[in-house]
Amino acid sequence: YVDTAAPNISSTSPANSTKDINLSTNVTITFNETVKGDTVNNNTFYLRTRGGVNIPAVITTTDNITFTLDPITNLNYSTTYNVTITTGVKDLNGRPIANIYWFKFLTKGEPISSSGGSSEMPPSPPKTYNLTGPTQSLLVKKGDKARFALAGESHTISIDYVIGSQVKLIINSSPIIVVANVNEPSYVDIDGDGVIDLEILVTRVYNGAADVTFILLGSSGKEVQSIVSNKKPAPYIPSGPTTKKEATPEKVITNENVSSPSGGEATPKLPLWTIGSAAIIVLTLIGIGYYYIISKKS
Repeated sequence: YVDTAAPNISSTSPANSTKDINLSTNVTITFNETVKGDTVNNNTFYLRTRGGVNIPAVITTTDNITFTLDPITNLNYSTTYNVTITTGVKDLNGRPIANIYWFKFLTKGEPISSSGGSSEMPPSPPKTYNLTGPTQSLLVKKGDKARFALAGESHTISIDYVIGSQVKLIINSSPIIVVANVNEPSYVDIDGDGVIDLEILVTRVYNGAADVTFILLGSSGKEVQSIVSNKKPAPYIPSGPTTKKEATPEKVITNENVSSPSGGEATPKLPLWTIGSAAIIVLTLIGIGYYYIISKKS
């Protein structure tokens, strides 16, 4: 049997045109067959107001049949929301759903407090996600966490802030701090062995939330020269030719710089030829004197 039928949506929650929906409600859709999980994302399954304002949300699934869209913040009172599922969603054989599917619902009205004012809903609490695959995209906000395992050890990534085009993440186990910019991948060496273990890519930042893709490289990690790590860099060693230090000339001791034992000025030594010449002169004078004395006696 060859399955040639396109996938379709068998149920939704809330149901189409439902009213008085709680502000913390999640949107759930169920397909009639297993679909490719990576085709169900914020571009193919999204929530918007009637005026077309997109609602940031996180999409999760456990079986690739039922998918839950969890808004980052609570919905507004008395507001109609439209849910859309596009033909970008495909089954395991690559067949898309036949037509764009959409439905709507209306949130409940704002309650009136006893003092005549309105009662505010509490802010959406931080969420913790488990990275179960090698690549996973999440829509995160400040306080959210993502957990994953590497070489048998558990690690937790905390979102410290989402500001402008930056997301600051802290890997608590080391700790390692990563400040990621939109569309600039960050590479993390968690165990300090010079091999990338985790790649982080922020693709969009808006309304205090960010689309972040986490890629667990594991044993397929690649070596890089520049890595985000808590290790101190090795000392810089020039790669060019080294310049030899000129040797200090040895001091040569001569007669001119020898001091006398008493510490005064040294007595210079006469050369041998000078001494020899003086001896010859002395002997010559003696000979002449002797000859003169002998001659006088005779």
